[in-house]
Amino acid sequence: MQELEIIGKEIEIYKIKLFLFIAISGGSWVYIFKLDGIVFEMILVFVFFVASFGIFSNILKLGDLQIELKGFKND
Repeated sequence: MQELEIIGKEIEIYKIKLFLFIAISGGSWVYIFKLDGIVFEMILVFVFFVASFGIFSNILKLGDLQIELKGFKND
């Protein structure tokens, strides 16, 4: 039963990180179109891609945890 609690806590952590990455990615995408400086645009594009990678990796980790939970369900 303790393993289920640990997996539940991991899921909560990944959900919070996913929410933050989505907010950062969305905010940087909007400001790319508002700013005129090429330096700021390049920095925001970099931030957008880093946040997008964070979203992708957290979704993969949540998928792995879902598979683990299905394993407990089958046992």
